[in-house]
Amino acid sequence: MAVQFDNNVSEWSRTTAADGKWLNKNTIQPLIERTEILRDAINDMTGSSVPELKAQLETEKQVRAEADTAEHTARSEADDALRRDIDGLSEQIGDTINLVEGQGIKLDEVDGGKYLKISANYNDGDNTTYGIFSSTSGAGYGKGGWELTESNGNLTTDGTEILGLKDNKVYHIEISGHFVVNTPNDTIISAYLLDSNGKKLYFNVDTSNSELVVPVSFAYSFIPTTNLDTTTGTYKYKLMKWTSMDEDGHEDTEAEESAISLFITDISIHEVANKTISVSIPDVKLYGLANNSSLAGSQTVGTKTLPIDGTAMTGNTDIQIENNSIKIKSDGIYNCNAVVVITGSGALTGNDTFTFTVPYSNSGNMNFTHILDISKVTNTVCICWQAADCTHLDIKVDKLPVGLSAKIEYIQYTETV
Repeated sequence: MAVQFDNNVSEWSRTTAADGKWLNKNTIQPLIERTEILRDAINDMTGSSVPELKAQLETEKQVRAEADTAEHTARSEADDALRRDIDGLSEQIGDTINLVEGQGIKLDEVDGGKYLKISANYNDGDNTTYGIFSSTSGAGYGKGGWELTESNGNLTTDGTEILGLKDNKVYHIEISGHFVVNTPNDTIISAYLLDSNGKKLYFNVDTSNSELVVPVSFAYSFIPTTNLDTTTGTYKYKLMKWTSMDEDGHEDTEAEESAISLFITDISIHEVANKTISVSIPDVKLYGLANNSSLAGSQTVGTKTLPIDGTAMTGNTDIQIENNSIKIKSDGIYNCNAVVVITGSGALTGNDTFTFTVPYSNSGNMNFTHILDISKVTNTVCICWQAADCTHLDIKVDKLPVGLSAKIEYIQYTETV
């Protein structure tokens, strides 16, 4: 509440009359009365007004606390609802999208699956495929189907085939085994072990050694090309059978009668390289000019440069010409060809020899000699050459008598950078 003062204190100065009674009434007494009013107001504050004010403050605090709690609850419920929607959408996406690593692509879930990290052209040694397998089974002549047991590696087996070989890879394989001749025979057979890639692994069998265990081993590299598993996109590898051929290319039946068994004991297979080779293709630019001006013959004997001032052909049109010479790069390699046409009035007779000169390096020129029938109205000459370490291209002719004219009908050159 506001404290009201209705008793004013009079002002006085050095010229005020020194009347003690007046001073006490108009200055000191009003100040005393104000002090009493202020004390009474303070006493009133310690009375009934303070609890009421406190109650109002507590009510306001409670209302605000309840509002804050309601807002916090509403936000939590909204967050929970949003999280449930996101989880449901995530499950939907997970049920409809199947992410599979491709060749040279690796996928990793980050932060508990919240993020997907994609790595391209990675070189992960742990991703190299390999496998070690063992077997104790034997196969008679003309048969196969050795039973395999997986010992180590990330290649697997279904019992007779090795699974999981990748496309575009080179594998090294080592095979160990032995054969046993159960029924002796006085022959030596050139046998071979056939795999699923069509590889024939030859070995000799001495059938005179009865019941003797003779070791055999094979080691070679190959690229999987057959027996593709379309479900996984990987290849299968299998030892098909062992057999032999007679001189006519037929399977040898004598080997079957000798009852030989071939045992496969161990197979190890490792990915060693990628068969893809990166090739850098040079940048090739094509330039050309057509319908250049003619050079008329004269009585002056000597080498003349043919005009180069024609229209740019299809290709690069940025061609710089100076004094009938095309500027080129000294560090470029150029394959050049030109068609030169010599025409005459027909008054001249007989054959004549013309020499055309072109530069092929900064310090070297190449000469082309042609015998032309100058009695003809038109003679066409084709010139092809290569230029390197050269700064210009032009064509010169050693002589051109009166009555003849020569022009570069076409000149084309390709620049290999």
